[in-house]
Amino acid sequence: MNTETETLVGEHAAMGQIAADTGGTAFFNTNDLATATRQAIDEGSEFYTLSYTPASDEDKPDYRNISIKLADKDYHLSYRRGYYADNESNPNRTVLAQATQPASHSSGWVSLGDAKSVEQPDGRQATLRRVLMLGSPEPTEIVMRIHVALASEGEDPEVVQGNSPNRSKMHGPYKKYLVQFAASPRNVAFTHGDDNLYHAELDFLTCVYGSEGLLLNVQSNTVRGDYDANGMRELLRTGIHFEQRISVPIHGDSFLRTVVRDAASGHLGAIELPVASIGDVSVPEPTLKDRRSP
Repeated sequence: MNTETETLVGEHAAMGQIAADTGGTAFFNTNDLATATRQAIDEGSEFYTLSYTPASDEDKPDYRNISIKLADKDYHLSYRRGYYADNESNPNRTVLAQATQPASHSSGWVSLGDAKSVEQPDGRQATLRRVLMLGSPEPTEIVMRIHVALASEGEDPEVVQGNSPNRSKMHGPYKKYLVQFAASPRNVAFTHGDDNLYHAELDFLTCVYGSEGLLLNVQSNTVRGDYDANGMRELLRTGIHFEQRISVPIHGDSFLRTVVRDAASGHLGAIELPVASIGDVSVPEPTLKDRRSP
């Protein structure tokens, strides 16, 4: 088996495992997206919701397995196989609370700094924290897609400026990745101000997790958009675009968890993927004129 084949097999295995562990299905080697989409919708349209209270009262941020069995062995169950316990002692909370680094620039949107909603002391903060957890269900209130690629070739001894790394757990060398967001504005709560402009604030977050579920690095930004009527029509046509850069340790298995949150409504979108599924071809650093602007 040559190197390219081994890489492809490894990527498929990783994506298949993530799909199985989260109750989903991975589709490979097909351009028939319509059939794959119909199958995904059909499989996700009928389901049972079960809940339980863990018997263990230990205050540990451990991974907890879930196992569901039926008396009739002829049925196959698709469900989430476990979760990472969230509690006051979870070290991931500290990393998220400290993710207060300067924001990067985005054409068309004004940077307001770090993702302030991470620190909001209300129910939305708890919801956001749960959505940021590795392996948690991916909300689709905000429809989004991402493109991730190496931002540069070679190894970096230091993390990207603006990242909030867990320095006691994440060690170099690193690779720098470019994360490009494209989000639909249709479920974003724009407000119409006295200035006759439409305003919105969005949080963009990219988290790096290790294979044991420990949060290693965070890039968080809050941005504001202000548009007149013509700008809103164009925004509805093109979508909301933003990009971040984040450092990932070269050694060990890592996962990216990307989240978009509308500050006004609390609507969320999230996508998770293994770093192993990202190609090794770097993309050139875009200039300001290359950046897509809504």
